Order: sequence, then structure tokens, then C-alpha cells
Amino acid sequence: MLALLASHPPAVLPPSLRVSALLAADELPPTVIGASETGCHLGSDKNAQFVAQITQACARYPQLSMIINLYDVRPDNSSSSWQCLENLPHCVLRVVRIPGMKPTFWTQALKPSTLVSYDYVWMFDNDMGVGSFDLASALQIMRRAKVSLGQPRVAGKELVRGERPAHATKATARLQSIRARDVVLSGEGFRTLTAQEPLEPSGCQAQEIFRVEVQTPIFEASAWEVVHAQLFEKLPPVSNKTDYYIDFTWCKMTRLLLLNQVGCAILDPVLFDLDFASLDAPGTGNSTERNDLVKAGHVLDGWWPSHFKRFYDAEANRWNRSRCLLMNTTTTSQGGAFF
Repeated sequence: MLALLASHPPAVLPPSLRVSALLAADELPPTVIGASETGCHLGSDKNAQFVAQITQACARYPQLSMIINLYDVRPDNSSSSWQCLENLPHCVLRVVRIPGMKPTFWTQALKPSTLVSYDYVWMFDNDMGVGSFDLASALQIMRRAKVSLGQPRVAGKELVRGERPAHATKATARLQSIRARDVVLSGEGFRTLTAQEPLEPSGCQAQEIFRVEVQTPIFEASAWEVVHAQLFEKLPPVSNKTDYYIDFTWCKMTRLLLLNQVGCAILDPVLFDLDFASLDAPGTGNSTERNDLVKAGHVLDGWWPSHFKRFYDAEANRWNRSRCLLMNTTTTSQGGAFF
């Protein structure tokens, strides 16, 4: 493997060899392509916060590059109204204008054939506190535990503000009440994903889970190649209006198709949800768009289980985490240095 590395740096190896190559070359920090989207309608203050978080994230982890989507501007818009992002850092490779929900953006802008120089693909919502997130530690954990698809524990507004989090039993009861009303939750709203629940046993760095939400998934490159081909390239047009069902499918898909890797895992590093711009619908989030979102979900109710029968896991939203994949027996990195 070292000879292979000498002639082929990990960044240009085929995805199937990339993880093994990095395991043989611990001194090389993985390269990451990040993808996030925002809307000009959100206003200059929120988008300035968005840009500031990306700037800090790239400074903290220099191997991070970014693609940003302005989802509420049509590609043929010739006016200057789409130019609502100022002072973008150099790590932003390009700003695209792909209307619609996240699945369309991810399908079109994150084609594996254009990402061969990256070891990981990280998608995150525009209100995540990525600037303070220890991405290096998260990647180190994923690599050592051979995780295909991971996500950090997510802290909601209570922890962001420094307030004492609710007792676990009360939090669980509240979540069950919310789910009974069919309210869509973010990562911090699920017991398997929230920062309020430590990993077990004490010192565990990654635990296997059966559902990773669409809020902040991190894919190992070969896993993204598989999921893009087997899931995203097969989505119907209605998926432009909703991201329903995706997170009930990709964990089982990676678990079954990537036999030498773990499917999904929750990672111990915490990422804060700043919750300043919920993107629950493209554009301005008006009532028409929200109705379209619901209608699209109803269409997929019948379509999805039959088209992704092998991978769709209707029970993925379980309230428990599974086995610990990696214990904290090594010193993790800080401040962007991978080791």
C-alpha cells in the first residue's frame, strides 16, 4: 500500500482504495468537499452569518472546499439579485443556482465523477455552527471505525445558549409528543442524534445507528459514489420539492452494499444548530410551497417503498443506538491538524 501511495496520492486513487490508502498514510489529512445551500430571500444578516461560519470552518480545517447553492434563484436569472453572498472565502469553489430542495442540489452538484480528489463529502444546512465544529476529529473517528455515513451529535438551541438541557426522560416524552403531531424534527430532536445523549459506554467515539438525518451527513467518498448512483440518480422529479424518505434509505443501502465498512454511525463530536434559517421549503417558504412539500411527500408514500424495496427501512427511526464502533484510546486532533 505504501508503494501505491508513492505513485498515487490518496486524493487521486479510486474510491474503493481511498480508505485503505489513508489507513496506510496516517499523516495525510483527508480532503473534504462541503455542500450547503441558502436563499437570497433570507436577508443579508443571516447570509452573513452563513458565510462567517464557512470562513471559520475552512480556516479550522484547510482541506475543506465548498460548493454553495442559492436555491431560490433560477439558473437563467440575468439580474444581480442573486448576488447576496459577500466576502466568500477562497475555499468556496463555486456558487451554483439550482432551484428546489436539497436532493436536486446534491444530485446535480455532487456527481462523484467530479469529486475524485476528495475523500469525504459533507452536506450541512446553512444554520449549522460549522465554524466551531471539530471536523478533523470527526473524520479521524470515521476513518478508524470504517464508517460509510456518519453525522455528529447535534446540539439544539438550549445547548447553544448555555442553558441546562432537559432531563433525558422528559426530552424523550416531549419528542414522542411532537412526533404524534407529525411535526418534522431536526437532528437534535431525535434521541439517537442529539448531543443531550452521550455515547455509550463512556469513552465511545462512534455508535452504529440506523438513520442519519439530512441535516448534516458526512459520507466517505466510496459510500457517496454508491448512494449517488443507487439512490439519487434514480429519484423522481417530485423529489425536487421534498427530502422525505432519503434518510430512511441510505443507511441500509450503505450497510448492504459496502461490506467492508459500517453503514451509519453517530459521532461523538458535537455540532451546534444555530437555528436561524430553517430550510423546510425552497424559495420563500410560503403556504403554496409548503403545500407542495406535503403533496410531494404523499406522492412518495406510494412510490418509494416499491422502488427502493431492498433498502427502504420503515423502522429506521428507532429510539436506540447500537454497538460502539470505536473507543477513545487515542488522542484526537484540535484546530484543523489531523493528528
